[in-house]
Amino acid sequence: MANSFTVPAPMLRRMLTAVLPHIGLDEELPALTNVRFEVRGGTLFAEATDRYTMGVARCGAGGEPGAQQAMLPRKSAKALRKVLRDAEGRVTITLEPGLMRAEIDGLTAAEWKTDTRDYSGTSWDDLMHRMVAGTPAAFEDRFGLDAAKLGRFAIKGPWLEPLLVRVLLPLRRDGATPPGDASPVLLVTRGDWFLGALMPVRVPVPKDAEATWNEWVKTTAPAEKTEAA
Repeated sequence: MANSFTVPAPMLRRMLTAVLPHIGLDEELPALTNVRFEVRGGTLFAEATDRYTMGVARCGAGGEPGAQQAMLPRKSAKALRKVLRDAEGRVTITLEPGLMRAEIDGLTAAEWKTDTRDYSGTSWDDLMHRMVAGTPAAFEDRFGLDAAKLGRFAIKGPWLEPLLVRVLLPLRRDGATPPGDASPVLLVTRGDWFLGALMPVRVPVPKDAEATWNEWVKTTAPAEKTEAA
């Protein structure tokens, strides 16, 4: 049976803009090449990940929809965003087995096939929960950031909320606190509608790292003032 819900069209476009940079391109891992749409508790979630970064966006969903989810391939998700480019009202999304349809102002705008393979073993919220419920951490010298992946959070558009950042050690699968040498994650939020995660890269610590740091401290120190005679 068809199951429909409505959301503001500009908000859905914003959500897609935020999560599309995090979608995977490896066809050998098809679960990562889709945008996952999930509706529960009156909220629509859109999520994408390539294992190195993850983006989750949310907004309230009208129409009293039941719990449901669908996997929309990357190309179709980009096409849906294009359909929403100039839409200002509400968009109605209808999910049927293997199909997603978008209606704007009561008119069918477009429809796309969804990925119907069984991805029941994947769960974005369990992984994200373990990260956001983790313990405060520091990067230290043995971890680095991939600047290209960090750029995925530079969402283009007229949304002025700054990114808020936390560095945490994710909880283990059993909920226990991780060991001190575990790898941290960089978590970002934008307003109350976007949550993202970036997995740092473990790097060898250069032998002269401390000397280089101290040299920068010395270079940037203010010059001493000479007292007037």
